[in-house]
Amino acid sequence: MADNEDKLGELKSLLACTKPAGLPCLIRAFGSVDRCLRCFLRAIDGNAAKAAARIESTLAFRREQRLDEYACRADLEKAFESHPLRGHLPVAFAGTAPDGTIIQYARMRSMNMRELVAASNEGELRRLVALWLECALQLQGESTRERGEPCKGTYDVYDMKGTNMWSLLWDAKETRHVIGPVLTMGEAHFPENLCKCFVINASSLFGAIWKIATPFLSQRTVDKVSISSSVPTELVNVLGGPTKVHEMMASVPESSGA
Repeated sequence: MADNEDKLGELKSLLACTKPAGLPCLIRAFGSVDRCLRCFLRAIDGNAAKAAARIESTLAFRREQRLDEYACRADLEKAFESHPLRGHLPVAFAGTAPDGTIIQYARMRSMNMRELVAASNEGELRRLVALWLECALQLQGESTRERGEPCKGTYDVYDMKGTNMWSLLWDAKETRHVIGPVLTMGEAHFPENLCKCFVINASSLFGAIWKIATPFLSQRTVDKVSISSSVPTELVNVLGGPTKVHEMMASVPESSGA
């Protein structure tokens, strides 16, 4: 613990010297100074100098994506919902778990990655995902301030029920050159965004799909992913019971998708 506090102090000193532009907005998005800096430190294995460099890179990314220009989260969400590619992304924020963690739900049967990639260029896709991740981050920041303790991140739930797994496998192979860098972008600039990922109602074929994604993810992220053929008890428990699971699933209509 003392070593962690020393690293946090070292990172604070480095940033106090450089005073990078945009840092206050980044801290507000995370919810507090300590939560922000600890997330970057954990993602960089506690190396303060590398964490400072990653923060500088993230601030440049935020300027490129104009993430600090929105006066409030409502404006940010409006930008996400009005993005031309939004209809290709069957996802929703489904409330907050009892422990303050943000719930994200995706109905994968309505997801067509080839159509998404065909309808966009890489810049447009990066923009869509950046807006989505920023919405999630700001929700975490609000949870942190309201509860007076660091939000653990998000519970991401990918529901494979009714998904054509062979088609998804083919799509994953055909689009990984575009989807992969977007995953890497999220890892780099939204560190520790994920608390736990649940892939539910998955068939055994999902293992082949997962192997395509893992090269673009850190081992720390990979270790947070749980793959189940049904709805696991752990997910029911962290969400607060079966009713909360049903409410989560209802957040994305069956007919959603482009």
